Amino acid sequence: NRVFFKGKTFEGLECVGKGRAVQSFCTALLSNSSADKGIQEEKIGTARAAETLKKGKQDLSRVLNNRAGILEASGDYSGAEALYGDLMENHDKSTAGYYNYGLFLLNRGKMEASIGIITEGLSFFPEAEDLWELKGLAEIESGKYKTAVSSFSSAIAVNPGKFSLWNNRGVAFFKLEDYENAVSSFEEALKLNKDDYDIWFNLRDAALITGDTETVALCEKEMKRLETE
Repeated sequence: NRVFFKGKTFEGLECVGKGRAVQSFCTALLSNSSADKGIQEEKIGTARAAETLKKGKQDLSRVLNNRAGILEASGDYSGAEALYGDLMENHDKSTAGYYNYGLFLLNRGKMEASIGIITEGLSFFPEAEDLWELKGLAEIESGKYKTAVSSFSSAIAVNPGKFSLWNNRGVAFFKLEDYENAVSSFEEALKLNKDDYDIWFNLRDAALITGDTETVALCEKEMKRLETE
């Protein structure tokens, strides 16, 4: 209700702007000095209306996204999917909209559909690091390890300070049996976060394969430290 109330309110503002414009145009009949002012006031009213109607749509998108999340959490997956689809079609072409729908599809095991909707989102928002990361995760689940490496690399180019991106890229390299690059990615992740158990675990597994006993020993030491903290 609040969304539509705001919309009606600012439709009123548009009328106010146009009303003032009409008044100025009438004044212009007596004096040519008000014609430009009338044009400007009409534009102000229309701009204010457009701005707030856009805000109303954003509010509506948030409400519908929350509702879809509740449906998903309650096990109504068909209802949630229908609502996410309607959001993308009619309401929410935002990074959050694409992310939420892509994540939902990933969680339901619909990897190709997930990759498809995320790829569509990236065509509009190529700097959306979270979409690149989600795409990489879906690609790992689909066995598309080379494209996963590319997706995580694109995310890293946007946000090199996020340790999960380096770790996930390392996992993709590991799946490709490119252990050298896997180790390098895990080490970059550890530079950003030395207290993440999973990164040490992943590095240990790669080091075991490459025969780097020194790194294996270090990883196991750090893993024990984190287990006791």
